Amino acid sequence: MPHSGHSGPSADALTGFSLFSCKEASQSPAAAAAKGLTPRQTEVLHWIADGRTNGEIATILGCSVETVKNHVKQIFQRLGVHSRTAAAAHAYRQLIAQAGQLRQAAMLSSPI
Repeated sequence: MPHSGHSGPSADALTGFSLFSCKEASQSPAAAAAKGLTPRQTEVLHWIADGRTNGEIATILGCSVETVKNHVKQIFQRLGVHSRTAAAAHAYRQLIAQAGQLRQAAMLSSPI
């Protein structure tokens, strides 16, 4: 099949529709660190949870698809999952847990 010459969306176009901020993802939450994920792997997990393909993640991060595949493999191993869906579910559980912890901290610090 001939190549159309279109290399896909730009990194700027891809990053504009994230479900949660990349800054939050790349700051390696304690839960991700506890699972042994590096900040970069945490960032890749963020984009997996956002429904991005390996190619889109590579464009966003400015690396090769092979590098992203290696990160995905390591993420799966460290989280003990076998699919992108399971990895995304893990990321969302962590996000919900963090929100609960923040809510609890706010309740404890507010005067009654």
